[in-house]
Amino acid sequence: MLGFLVEGFRIAGDAPGLSPFGEHAVVDPSYSRPIQNMLNDHNSLVAAVESSLRRRATELVTAAGVEVGAAGEPLVAELVRAWRNESLAVELLSAERVRHDLTSPAARAIAGACILLRGELDPIRDTPLYAEVAKLVNRGAATSSFLAGRHMRAGANRWRADLVSGLQRPRRVAIPVEELMRFEVDYTTQFTRALLVLWSQAPGVDRLKSYRGAALAQAIDDQDGLIYRIGKAHDQPLRLRQLYDSRR
Repeated sequence: MLGFLVEGFRIAGDAPGLSPFGEHAVVDPSYSRPIQNMLNDHNSLVAAVESSLRRRATELVTAAGVEVGAAGEPLVAELVRAWRNESLAVELLSAERVRHDLTSPAARAIAGACILLRGELDPIRDTPLYAEVAKLVNRGAATSSFLAGRHMRAGANRWRADLVSGLQRPRRVAIPVEELMRFEVDYTTQFTRALLVLWSQAPGVDRLKSYRGAALAQAIDDQDGLIYRIGKAHDQPLRLRQLYDSRR
């Protein structure tokens, strides 16, 4: 399981990002299925954002006494264009100050598993927690490659140390430390959760059930696009207690 989680974070870190405030992407039939899935999702989000911006602009123009039509449409279009450009600029600055390479994929995977399992087993002290996380992420591993609680503690400590180091890096745009911390915790936790949903579902999917560990993450990425599947998994239930109880 740990190999699957680590590879999932690695793939996500290497994936190109598309902004919902950008333009619609051309989906060529010659593109691979994962790329088509990603671009179709992007285009749906772009359309939803544009519709919301147009509705807001129309309300402002109407409130200013300009009839939406031949006279008002240029104003609506200009407002939408300005808001999109402004949002793109903010995203570029955010990408510069909040990097997805803030910490290693392995540290993120372990930290995410620790956060999720702590929530499931609360209250629990750190030492038994790390031991239980090790038992969970060892699923599917050969006995000789079993990891122990001390490895989980080291991974969680590495994640925290990397986060502190990232906060100390010079940045052109300052943001509150609390905001960056919240971003990292939310991202790590939710991405790990979605990966665990995919892990739980894989044995029931004929084209995936023969894969294990990192190879499973690669197979999902090759066949559907991992980021696409992660997006679908966010709204699906994770039966973490059931997964934890069947870990041995």
